[in-house]
Amino acid sequence: MVVATAADISRVISGVRLVPLVLHSDRRGWLYEAFREGWVESVDKMQVNVSWSRPGTLRGCHVHGRHCDWFVMASGKALVGMKDVRRHSPTCGNTAFVEINASSPEALVVTPGVIHGVYFPTDAILVTIETALYDPAEEFRCRWNDPELGIGWPFSDPCLSDLDREAQSLDEMMRQFAPWQDRLKVI
Repeated sequence: MVVATAADISRVISGVRLVPLVLHSDRRGWLYEAFREGWVESVDKMQVNVSWSRPGTLRGCHVHGRHCDWFVMASGKALVGMKDVRRHSPTCGNTAFVEINASSPEALVVTPGVIHGVYFPTDAILVTIETALYDPAEEFRCRWNDPELGIGWPFSDPCLSDLDREAQSLDEMMRQFAPWQDRLKVI
C-alpha cells in the first residue's frame, strides 16, 4: 500500500487535495479553522457532520455526483482510500490512499466523481464538511472489497454499516452513476 502525500495527491487523483490548516495554540490548547467560505467556489449551502468511529470501522465506499467532502480529523487518524471514476478526468481509474491525522491538521478535499471510503485504525472523531446538503439521490455505494474497485485495503474484516455491507458491485454502481458523469467538473 502506498500512501499519497500532500505534494503528490492531486497528481494521482485530479482535484483531490490536502489543505494545510493553520494551528493557533497557546497555554489553553489550540484552535484551527477547518473550513471557511471562499475556500471552495460557489458553495450555496453546506452541511457539517461529526462522527465518532471505533477502531476497525470502514465508512464507505461511495461516490457523490454533486458535492465535495472536506475531511478533518478532530481526534485519532484515518486512512482514506479513493478511486477516480470521472470518465473525463486525466486521472480516471487511478487509486490512492491518504492518511489524515489529528496531530497534523489538514483537510482532505474529495471531489465529486471520486469513490472514497474512510477507515479508522484507532478511535477517531471525524468532522466532514459537505459543500451541499445531503441528498441520497446523488450518493452511490459499492462494495469496499469489489476486485474491480482496485483499492488494496490493509484489512480484511472491517466494521461496516448495514448499507455498506449490502452495497452493490462497482459495475452496478457505475451504471447508476452514469447520468451524473457529464455534469462533473474536473478540477
